[in-house]
Amino acid sequence: MSINALAQEGGTDIVIGKSHVIHSKILNEKRHYAVYLPDGYSNKSSHPKSYPVMYVLDGESHFHSVSGIVDARSPFYLPQMIVVAIGNTDRWRDLTPTSNDSLLEKPNSKANTTGGGEEFLDFIEKELIPHIDKTYLTAPFRLFVGHSLGGLLALYSAYSRPGLFNAFIAIDPTVGWDDNMVIKKFEEEGMQSKLVNKSILLGISNRVTENSFKRLTTDRAVDRIVTTLQTSGASEFRFNYEKYETETHGSVPLFAELDGLHFIFEKYRINIESDNPDAAKLKTHFERFSEDVHFSFPPPEVVVNVVAYNFMMQEEYDKALECYLLNIENYPKSSSAYLTVGDIYRDKKGDRKKALEYYERYLKINPGATTVKNRIKALTEDD
Repeated sequence: MSINALAQEGGTDIVIGKSHVIHSKILNEKRHYAVYLPDGYSNKSSHPKSYPVMYVLDGESHFHSVSGIVDARSPFYLPQMIVVAIGNTDRWRDLTPTSNDSLLEKPNSKANTTGGGEEFLDFIEKELIPHIDKTYLTAPFRLFVGHSLGGLLALYSAYSRPGLFNAFIAIDPTVGWDDNMVIKKFEEEGMQSKLVNKSILLGISNRVTENSFKRLTTDRAVDRIVTTLQTSGASEFRFNYEKYETETHGSVPLFAELDGLHFIFEKYRINIESDNPDAAKLKTHFERFSEDVHFSFPPPEVVVNVVAYNFMMQEEYDKALECYLLNIENYPKSSSAYLTVGDIYRDKKGDRKKALEYYERYLKINPGATTVKNRIKALTEDD
């Protein structure tokens, strides 16, 4: 939605999401989470039947950046998706799979509660995800994004709950935690089957300072897990490693989030200018993408509209018509395509019968449309 459309005297709030609370019986506490819904979500006539869901740890720190990336890059470069950012209560407890603080230089009171990662994953799997699936239009494709200790838990979840998430963005994960525990899990023989059809982006900053992350994750540990993932041999497993030489542990998340999403959904993007797709190419492209993510994802209406508009400008009306008919096939409750198809049949193809058919179908959705009623009247009077 444009700023001009929102503008009014006195100002209008630009809302990127909503904050919610859920009581967890597993954790015996209230947990806060924020939800971003994609543009057009409330328009049931033109949105997809379901959306991928991205679960983000350390939600207070990363909700704005992740939702901003999705909002800015979809639907042309990334699919529209729902973002669920999970807030913290005790991150040392929740984001560590095992209880261990031996790698910390000094005893830290915050680390005394470590080892609650399994229970936290229970909360996500058995309470939060079912609630999100019940409340929103969710597709069976989930991403898990974590930074630092959150990256550790994201990777660990691929081992401990292989059916829970389809893709992972692990940013500067503390893979050295508890004597390289998560690396050892990934080196186990049975890990290969757990990575089938999964995607992982591992993003690492330039760790030149002696901070806690440096002590918990050495260059050797990073090299070890990169090698393990690169040589996993798992069927349909995709792995990408990005080293951000100019970024620190604190600045790297934004860059890794963007690169991770582009990597995970690299088969989604279609270049309208260079690929010059028509309706058939659009349909084939998104059928292949649907196979890749294992759920049906039709060409987004707005993407098809842009392609159709380009054909209209080039006076290739048959190709434009095919695009608008594709939108009608995929979004039969969206009225805009019916009107344009009626106009093409009336003005470009001289087919009154077809024009009347699509104008009538438009009126079934928008019965009060005076302009379309007048078009029908003019066509019938001409007869």
